[in-house]
Amino acid sequence: MTTETIPATTDTQTALDAYHGWSARPGAKGETCDADSVGRFFRQAVIIAGPGMGKSTLLRRLARNYALDGYPVLLVDAKRIAAAMKNGSSFETAAFELALDGSHLSAEFLRTAPIDDWVLICDGLDEAGSSQPSVLRALRKFQHGRPGARIITSSRPIGYDPAPLENWRHYEIVRAPGGDSGRDLQRLLRQIGGETVIHNLDDPDQLIRDRHIREALGHSPLMLGIAAALISRGHSIGHSRVDLFRAIFAMIQAEPPERAGPAPATTDVLDQVIDHLCALILDDPIQPKDALVKLIGEQLAPALAVPPLQGRSTARACLHYWEAIGLVETVSHGTTVLLTMVHQSFAEFAAGRFIAGLPPTDLDAAVAVRAANDRWTEGLWFAAAEGAGDKVVRGLIAAGVDGRNGEDTLLRALDIVATARVPLADELVERLFHAARSDMASDDVDLACSVAVRMLPLADVLADRVVPLATDLLNAGHPWSRLAGWTLVVEAGRVHYDLGAAQSSLASPSLALEPSDRARPGRSLYNLSAVSDLARW
Repeated sequence: MTTETIPATTDTQTALDAYHGWSARPGAKGETCDADSVGRFFRQAVIIAGPGMGKSTLLRRLARNYALDGYPVLLVDAKRIAAAMKNGSSFETAAFELALDGSHLSAEFLRTAPIDDWVLICDGLDEAGSSQPSVLRALRKFQHGRPGARIITSSRPIGYDPAPLENWRHYEIVRAPGGDSGRDLQRLLRQIGGETVIHNLDDPDQLIRDRHIREALGHSPLMLGIAAALISRGHSIGHSRVDLFRAIFAMIQAEPPERAGPAPATTDVLDQVIDHLCALILDDPIQPKDALVKLIGEQLAPALAVPPLQGRSTARACLHYWEAIGLVETVSHGTTVLLTMVHQSFAEFAAGRFIAGLPPTDLDAAVAVRAANDRWTEGLWFAAAEGAGDKVVRGLIAAGVDGRNGEDTLLRALDIVATARVPLADELVERLFHAARSDMASDDVDLACSVAVRMLPLADVLADRVVPLATDLLNAGHPWSRLAGWTLVVEAGRVHYDLGAAQSSLASPSLALEPSDRARPGRSLYNLSAVSDLARW
């Protein structure tokens, strides 16, 4: 946990991007502190954290620790406080009644008792909605009226205005630097008794074999916890990102939390609603909630053969169910109410599933309008992995994959070929490789090396196609092009090159990068490939 100034932002898109990027932040610039010390020295504190970072869990832990130390603790939810205040209750009355509900203690007696060391812990300031200013004013009033009290609150980074509490200590929860998701998962499983179902718990590397799954889990405590839940229930997290997210959605639907209540529709309808929501979110993340409900309802009505109003009602009920489950979140920024997913990867997976599930007549157009949209990079990858590989790659090629202008699109297409592991028509692969070969032979060293690095995984899985292309680069005019060729040939395997020729070429001064190029992408070719070992022999 770090102490840091939390800036206010008036731009909804910036706030939403920051919200979803929070768990990937490597750390903040402020000084770090032990989370258990919050409130001990600075009595008024606000804890800021993105989705799935554990802020509510931390508040419950703090409540328990303070109670064990003998402090009287009030643990409340800002959303429920706001609702009570709207119904005419004062903040103090609502806080004591909600915190003591079910305890058989008199809220009024304790509220008026001569106790000056209360610890008020209030979760979810951002969820107070339009009542947030009233709740913040009431917190300051509570502070001034009870100077001996400690007040600890929490909020997501979007939907919270820090100005009214600018003099309070603000903390943010950041992920641990250099985390090892395999070891973290191992530790979690041991805590929940996973040793009874996992035979290789002593080897964390065996828990997560896929590099992309390891990266996905390493960026988010939420994702790590879900993976632990999967494994402890005897499920597999799979061998790819698409396997992981299929397993997560299947587990959630098979074992929904009790708070969600009965499902308002069939599994197929629920899937369609959340998939369509996620596609709309990637198209335009700041569409208001009511507009999203309307669009989903309009698409749902003809499919269910019901009137538009009933389609909208079904859409709203399904979205409420997904929110109760915990995948969908309602967030506010100013007066704008939005829907988003608790983790951006969920949105990308479900949106990809939506595209892959479209009728063939609609799929081409759906890919075409999204091919150049950066927000759809992962969504289209998932769509390809879910069976729409040919259509997705064809759409990316149509958007342009040549030269500097087509660089991003080409790199996305190569990623799909390398990691989605879906069969593609020969003509599509040939077209991509033709563009890649031209880029690697170009005068643009940054472009050439970026494409070469992205081609490395393909040198292994499609060696029969990559090696002829790479061999053709061995006599190219630019040193970075020859380096790219040797890197790909060496990556393809020992059978594809002569060791003596490789060592001789790599030792040649003509292959050396200029000093100005050594800090550029070309240098990463040495770092990412066995060619660096050959160069040192």
